[in-house]
Amino acid sequence: MLNQGIKIKDISAFAKINAFLFSPLYDWAGKYRQGNFYKGNTTFLDYNHFNYAEEDINHVMSLQQKQHHLTAEDYAQLMDLLNYMHPFREGNGRSTRLFLQCYAVNHGQYIIYPF
Repeated sequence: MLNQGIKIKDISAFAKINAFLFSPLYDWAGKYRQGNFYKGNTTFLDYNHFNYAEEDINHVMSLQQKQHHLTAEDYAQLMDLLNYMHPFREGNGRSTRLFLQCYAVNHGQYIIYPF
């Protein structure tokens, strides 16, 4: 069984992870973007609705935390919600992957991302 020392209970850890990864590079690391972002044909969540996204993500996580074993679909659901929220100016994908890896450890699991 994996070490259970890393506790990811809600979305607040997401900003902490982004700050940890990017604070040496950016002053705004770990802070939600102020404005709307688009990438190609993809429109991310309006920044005025981040509080709703946080509530939704925290609700999903609270339901999942009652389970001992999470499925790939459980992790995919969280990844989808975090990706659509896209709260940071940079490093959303990398922060999401690390967030989910830490979250998986809480359930005695691990995630291996293909390169």
